[in-house]
Amino acid sequence: MDPIGLAVAILGAAISAFLAGTGSAIGIATAAQTANGVLSEDPSKFGRVLILVAMPGTQGIYGLLGTKGAGKTTTISILTTLLEPTAGEAEVLGLDVVKRAGAARRRIGVTFQEMVLDDELTGRQVMDYHGRLYRMGKAERETKIDELLALVELEEAAERKAKTYSGGMKRRLELARALMTSPEVLFLDEPTLGLDPQTRARVWNYLRALK
Repeated sequence: MDPIGLAVAILGAAISAFLAGTGSAIGIATAAQTANGVLSEDPSKFGRVLILVAMPGTQGIYGLLGTKGAGKTTTISILTTLLEPTAGEAEVLGLDVVKRAGAARRRIGVTFQEMVLDDELTGRQVMDYHGRLYRMGKAERETKIDELLALVELEEAAERKAKTYSGGMKRRLELARALMTSPEVLFLDEPTLGLDPQTRARVWNYLRALK
């Protein structure tokens, strides 16, 4: 898989587990600091508003940290066009997420805190339907599905219904689905929530491989 241009944003305390096992360059952004140009705060100009800056050509993994209820999931919902901001503006890759929501969606991938899978579909069908929604051609879909199922080690389970998957397998399938359209930015909201330590470590390994 070509990793060029992919930026990964990981939300939640789980990022600390990732940091403990990697030597990669990672930016950690909090409300009071700037990390690798990704997050900044200028109270004199914006008040208590965080500005997430998409750096052209930047690739890497960035964590947005905050206590429970701080608004991490709300932030991701706004940046992935699922929720309109009550005030102000938000952009992803230079695209206004309200005025140009469709264009923004075509360039991002996302996995949510809660699993969102149709249990009656096979792993391959989950991937295929997602590709169809983005109008990917049949040959392109088939190639991408095989590539991503291999990445997350689900080739042997590809023809099984998602309802037969373990929690860890479902998380890996969601990650593969999020990568189906070769997004430039991948948003992950607590991607290892509820997973056992071994499966959690495997998910982090997949994310490192994307870099």
